[in-house]
Amino acid sequence: MSAPTTRAPEQSEMPANGGHLPTGAKATPAQPKRIAPQQMTGAQAVIRSLEELDVDVVFGIPGGAVLP
Repeated sequence: MSAPTTRAPEQSEMPANGGHLPTGAKATPAQPKRIAPQQMTGAQAVIRSLEELDVDVVFGIPGGAVLP
C-alpha cells in the first residue's frame, strides 16, 4: 500500500481574488522546481519516503537474525 501522491492544484485563468485578468492575458501556472536525481540505496529511499510522510514510529521485526 502506498501513500497518495500529492500534486499541485490546477491553475485557473481567473485570479484568486475573483477579479478578471486584462483582455488577452492568461494566468501562467507556477513551474515546479526541478531537482537533479540523486543516486541512493533502497534503504535510503525507504527512509526518505518515510521522512516525507512525517512517519514517527515504525513497528516490525528488522531482520531474521533477531529470531531464535
